[in-house]
Amino acid sequence: MHYKWLDNENLKSMFPELYKLEKTKKCKIRDRINTGGITWEWKSSPSSSSQACEFAELALKVESFLPNSQPDRWVCSISGDGVYHVNVVRELIDTVGLSNEGGKIDWIPEVPTKVRCFVWRAVLNGIPTACALQKRGINFNSVMCSYCDLEREDTDHALIKCPMAAKVWEEMLRWFGIPHPQFGNISDVVRFCSTWGRCLKKRRDLISICYGTAWLIWRARCNFIFNKIQVSPNQLAGNIQSMVFSWIKHRRVNCSYKWIDWCSSPSYCM
Repeated sequence: MHYKWLDNENLKSMFPELYKLEKTKKCKIRDRINTGGITWEWKSSPSSSSQACEFAELALKVESFLPNSQPDRWVCSISGDGVYHVNVVRELIDTVGLSNEGGKIDWIPEVPTKVRCFVWRAVLNGIPTACALQKRGINFNSVMCSYCDLEREDTDHALIKCPMAAKVWEEMLRWFGIPHPQFGNISDVVRFCSTWGRCLKKRRDLISICYGTAWLIWRARCNFIFNKIQVSPNQLAGNIQSMVFSWIKHRRVNCSYKWIDWCSSPSYCM
């Protein structure tokens, strides 16, 4: 009586007068309706007009009901086979959450989860830049970029437009062997990675490199702000090459990449 069954309400709410007559208030549907028909356990037969009307309506609803002998099971409505899959939910989140923000985040296993989450937050403008923290009520003497002092430090400037970041992107894409595209924001980077080339393996390498580049640029900025340690774009590019090689080498199944080839260009590893 307490379960939603025929419609969007339970029988208790749909037929309150009949519910008053029920002896066992928490009985299950199977206790009353079976293959032999309907068996009620009421204190008395319906006598008032309201009870009679409810009984007539209930009879119409259940007269065509055929109980199923199969056990109940959970069904996932967003997947084609009715089974819950994590990747289906992730694709739904990308579609709903990022449809107006930018490209789809590629959750490839070569990139550590914390880095993928960082890129996702960056696309949603959720990383703690000076401008973002100011909007949250944190006071700053200045929200200008700590590296170049040319523009306000928002997500796109910190990761893409700052001269230091722009130099790193130029170095990394030149090393990969593709012309340096004009990225206006981090969403452009994500969209470029997701659609670049026809070779899936090379595309995953590019995704790993671009996500790693954004991650280490951010870490370098934090290291400069909090520890006063500054690295050159060339040194940072070398750190990215080493880090991403370690990701791919140890996280990709049956990876045969060699460090000497990787240092020359990822295309030599194919």
